[in-house]
Amino acid sequence: THLGYERTKLSVNQSLENLAVALKDPNVDLKVHFMIHWPQCHDAISWMHCEEEENALPDEVKKAGPPPHLDKKNAWKESWRALEDMYLSADYPAIASIGISNFGAEEIKELVKIAREKPHV
Repeated sequence: THLGYERTKLSVNQSLENLAVALKDPNVDLKVHFMIHWPQCHDAISWMHCEEEENALPDEVKKAGPPPHLDKKNAWKESWRALEDMYLSADYPAIASIGISNFGAEEIKELVKIAREKPHV
């Protein structure tokens, strides 16, 4: 539900805000790792209810970009681009790595083709 460029940036920024106290603590050496957990919504997976989840999102998220279930094949690509941009930016020193999970072989091949930064995890 947070797939897409602006939705991913919003989600990462919210996560970093939630970790702000630990990130600023000189006694804590926190490394933050961000992943795309699922590349898309799969209708065949019974517990995935993407449209219901979309409808339940706060307006802030909905306004950040189109619902990912409407562009299942490409929303994750924009998320990856957002993760790359943030990882490569000096503005986000807390981001130690970016990665993927639950990607199929074809999605991994596509990612390798388009990625500026290969997945770390």
